[in-house]
Amino acid sequence: MKKILSIVIALTIILSVAIPMTAGAASVAKVSSVVQTSADTTSVVVQVEAVLGASKYSFEMSDNGGSYTEVSTSYDPNEKTIYSLAAGKTYFLRVRAMKGTEYGPYSDPIKVATVPNDVTNLRQTDATTSSATFKWDKVSGATGYRICEWVNDQEYVVGTTSSDSYTIKGLNNKIKFPYTVYVRPVRTADGYTAEKTASYSWSNAHISDYNIMLIPKAPSVQVTNYWSNIKEISASVKAEIPFAKGYQYVIYNNKGKKINTLTNTSIYSVYAKNLSRNQFYSIKARAYTNIGNNKTAKYGKWSKEFQFALGTQLSAKPGYKKIALSWNKVKGAKDYTVYISKSKNTGYKKTATVKGTSFTAKKIGKKALKSGKMYYCYVVANKKVGKKTYHSSGNDVWYAKTT
Repeated sequence: MKKILSIVIALTIILSVAIPMTAGAASVAKVSSVVQTSADTTSVVVQVEAVLGASKYSFEMSDNGGSYTEVSTSYDPNEKTIYSLAAGKTYFLRVRAMKGTEYGPYSDPIKVATVPNDVTNLRQTDATTSSATFKWDKVSGATGYRICEWVNDQEYVVGTTSSDSYTIKGLNNKIKFPYTVYVRPVRTADGYTAEKTASYSWSNAHISDYNIMLIPKAPSVQVTNYWSNIKEISASVKAEIPFAKGYQYVIYNNKGKKINTLTNTSIYSVYAKNLSRNQFYSIKARAYTNIGNNKTAKYGKWSKEFQFALGTQLSAKPGYKKIALSWNKVKGAKDYTVYISKSKNTGYKKTATVKGTSFTAKKIGKKALKSGKMYYCYVVANKKVGKKTYHSSGNDVWYAKTT
């Protein structure tokens, strides 16, 4: 029994010498969790899990995970902001708790990231009817970029990339108002993404923006005014086209030869001069937009051709209760319709449609012409293309008094 007791005492002495008790190390526990919760270009915010009994916390940072320097202390570890950092950079961070003058062990280091500086020189480089390609200057420290749209005070992330260009697809060139796009640089470290977020008001989003331009859809063109006496017309598209910066018009003669190309930077009329009164012409238009600071024009599809002709010039020979009309042949015309009225400005009635270039009018509607009365006449040339019939201007009125 005495021998066993001697062995126990000896072991107790050996253990006491080999494992000395350190009151400080045992009284302050290790910080078990440090998480980044927010960031700006020059600061980060971290949340530290509190250590029971700790009165203070020391925060140390390193550029490379090697040499650490204390950057701040805090009595409350809940949300700690560390300032005076560089934009778009990753740092190593560790924290230890303090109790009086005693320090606990360091937490496991984590990586924290600051927000990169804003994108600059955002520009559109290409477009289709449903996509837009953008490019921007690379941002130092950015590990990626979010491509966003801002609509009704709401942000929509439409894509992400690690490159300095991106093509947004699935757009619609038929909407009335253009999309607004911006690119937000981000930096990721240990699963946290440091980035600026768009605020409620667009003016406070702090992010460069750009209005997307798409290739416009095909317009519908029309001739709006005829001046047969000076052989001119004006033409325009029927309605303004979304994304259009202007319109290009081309006029062809009756044989399909291009005789004029006109460009306008608005929906208002273009004027075609030096036309002939004896043939049909066709006109078509397409809208264009400008890409890249208005340096590159992107054209949409051509409209369907609109056929037109100046007013047919008449000659009239009055007779007894009749008027003999004749006119020049209009190239491209299928036939001609004769209109007669007792008043110059109103009341015209279709009297006949004929193939030739002359007609003797004896009735106005179903009523016979009267002797000694003044009548007003004009002739419209008709051209049929497919199922659609086009008409020349009816603004050349001739008058004659029956005998």
